[in-house]
Amino acid sequence: MVHLTGEEKAAVTALWGKV
Repeated sequence: MVHLTGEEKAAVTALWGKV
């Protein structure tokens, strides 16, 4: 898997939180 930076991980987590 691709390693995410802190900001990217936060953004992905926010998106998944909406689903």
